Amino acid sequence: MARKPRLEVEGASYHIMARGNERARIFHGTADYSLFIETLRESLERFGVGLHAWVLMPNHFHLAATTPRGNLSRWMAWLQTTFTVRYNRKRGRAGHLFQGRYRAELVDSDAYATTLVRYIHLNPIRRKVGGRREFVGGMQELKAYAWSGHLDLAGIRAKPPLPLDKGWQHYWGRSGKETTRGYLRGMKLALGFEPESWNDVVQRGLVAGRPEFVDQASAHLKKQKNRDAQTWRRPLEWQKVRKKLETALQKEKSPALKAWVRTRILGEKGVEIAREMGYADGSGVCQAARRLEVRSKQDKGLTKQMNAYRQLSIVKN
Repeated sequence: MARKPRLEVEGASYHIMARGNERARIFHGTADYSLFIETLRESLERFGVGLHAWVLMPNHFHLAATTPRGNLSRWMAWLQTTFTVRYNRKRGRAGHLFQGRYRAELVDSDAYATTLVRYIHLNPIRRKVGGRREFVGGMQELKAYAWSGHLDLAGIRAKPPLPLDKGWQHYWGRSGKETTRGYLRGMKLALGFEPESWNDVVQRGLVAGRPEFVDQASAHLKKQKNRDAQTWRRPLEWQKVRKKLETALQKEKSPALKAWVRTRILGEKGVEIAREMGYADGSGVCQAARRLEVRSKQDKGLTKQMNAYRQLSIVKN
């Protein structure tokens, strides 16, 4: 079966889901959940991804995220590969951890943000029994489930384990308290009906959105082979960020720091910039970036420099 195409453009939002290989269990306890959260947190910073909702279930996970840099595939490849390596090393195992390719549906947030967030955060109490979906718990059970972003949007957890992007929170209210009340109101209301099926709103297996949004996505897919700059949502903000970073790099004297910014933040491939930067091949660029990250753990001055570039890379909502 042919793989479904990916629509990767700056500012696109997605529902992402991945299962354990052969639907086997991934998370066996707190240590496994915590390892994934740590790896996911690192990936959000590394690839500039905005996370809106998340849940980790024993044999799969769901994420709702926006990619201002249009780098879905690079982000997910790094997240799944890095977690698998760390997980295998910790457990003394080898081989694949995830089942095939992750799912990623493009989302029209103005139409489906609240539906998607509810769908993700209600996962711990949603079951399919006899061909029919139903809830096997309520708000108290959700409150007791630690491996989800529900506790953070509900204002229950004081220190979120993962940073939630605020770009979608206006869908529930204009202020912090109003957003929390609106979110909780929607969750409680959903519990009074048969569980929503996300698959029912996904069209062509790829897009959840209004007709005009689906048409726009289809048009972009037809142009996928053309790698000219494409835009989606919030593209101008990322273009401004890119320009600021490129301007700052003109004054940067460290080749290794330049390599790190261009690969880790700007998302350029090592092979594409190797000769320009004086490296023999792409692996040299990537190794320089990795060595810099290792050195930064002992060098506060270097860490400060890297954080300054990270601050420049933030896309404002």
